[in-house]
Amino acid sequence: MKRVFYVVFVVVFTFCSTCKKQLDKEVAIYGFVVASGEPVNAAAILLTPGGGVKITGSDGLYEFSGLEPGKYEIKVFKEGFLSFNQSIDASDGKDKEITPILIPIAGSLSINKAYIDMGSNESNNIAGFTLINNGDDELTWKVSNAAGWITNIDPANGIVSAKGQEGVTIKIDRSRLSTNIVENYATLVVLSSTDGSVAELLVTVFGTGDGTNITISNEPFVIIDGLFVQTNDIGGLMRLYNAKLTCESSAVGNYNDWRLPTIGELALLYTKRYAIGGFHLEPSGGTYDNTGYWSCTGSDVSSAYMIIFYNGNQYYSNNQFRCRCVRESKPLPIVSTLSVTNISTNAATLNGRIDNQGEPAFTERGFVFSHIFQNPTVETDEYTIKRVVPGTSTDFSSHVEGLTAEQTYFVRAFATNRNGTAYGESISFKPTSD
Repeated sequence: MKRVFYVVFVVVFTFCSTCKKQLDKEVAIYGFVVASGEPVNAAAILLTPGGGVKITGSDGLYEFSGLEPGKYEIKVFKEGFLSFNQSIDASDGKDKEITPILIPIAGSLSINKAYIDMGSNESNNIAGFTLINNGDDELTWKVSNAAGWITNIDPANGIVSAKGQEGVTIKIDRSRLSTNIVENYATLVVLSSTDGSVAELLVTVFGTGDGTNITISNEPFVIIDGLFVQTNDIGGLMRLYNAKLTCESSAVGNYNDWRLPTIGELALLYTKRYAIGGFHLEPSGGTYDNTGYWSCTGSDVSSAYMIIFYNGNQYYSNNQFRCRCVRESKPLPIVSTLSVTNISTNAATLNGRIDNQGEPAFTERGFVFSHIFQNPTVETDEYTIKRVVPGTSTDFSSHVEGLTAEQTYFVRAFATNRNGTAYGESISFKPTSD
């Protein structure tokens, strides 16, 4: 009897565990980082969006678990090696095993570390790294791709003597960090125009800011963390029911689906009140109430919570306050990189497709390609070429010339709207006469 009970127990446990994973719709991305067939210790793996950073141990193993099904991008950093990039489509809800294979830097310039974590300590705003020249000739170098919250790089360019080293200091401004902690990372790219060396350094800050790096728009709304926000109040002091109707009947920016923010969204607007602009922040008439703003959840007008924008206090009330309307931002454009055609010894035709225009609709589309970076971006440098394709049609192409025969290139289609830039999968091609 014990034997039968044990078998039944195991079957039930396994079944329930599988059901839970299906209900939760969680996926994992995992694997081993290797170089020359051996595991790589202390490599930094960045997973975006939202996955954070993992550091490998002596076995080279990494794992990101509890992820929602969707598209991700993995990037691996290790001193002395080129960074590894790969797009991952986990939309099918299945776990993905990715084995990054690192390639040594083919040049004389390197960095003494692959990863800097600035942490969450507000007093920790300065860090440094060392450039190393392993060659017999001096190298000219410069730093690119710095994030907006990295306010100073000293020096940002220079010359490293043969077999020499040079220290570089970076300084950050935490007030410029995003309120979304998973967005606070940057890749510093150090380029040498002397021998073509490329070295990369990952910088993360496990802290948040007040978003003051956001530029106040001249338009009647801005987009904050995926939320459209009107830049001016509509009307004056009013009760919650009237504030709700005012937002729902608003047609600012030719949109007709405005609403009052939830209490969480209103708290977000409070943290970014200076960047958004237009809020009443100074009390008048001896009361703070005229700086208060309503929140509301759906049709429930009994949830009469508000926030005083003068001091941030939150409480339940039924008095008269102001309203600032919001609406959800639609996703970034969805882009596909299609197969490269018309390949010759020095030319090729790049092809892409817009699967979803995004909201607002994309304002720029095209391609980025490089023979150095596996996932090139629109932040161009001498190793990345950006080709903008005018027009608004769904399918688009660009014929490029001046390519190097037998050189492997990596290309991605892109589309940009007010929310940012979206990329298609990275594909490779090689100009050849065959």
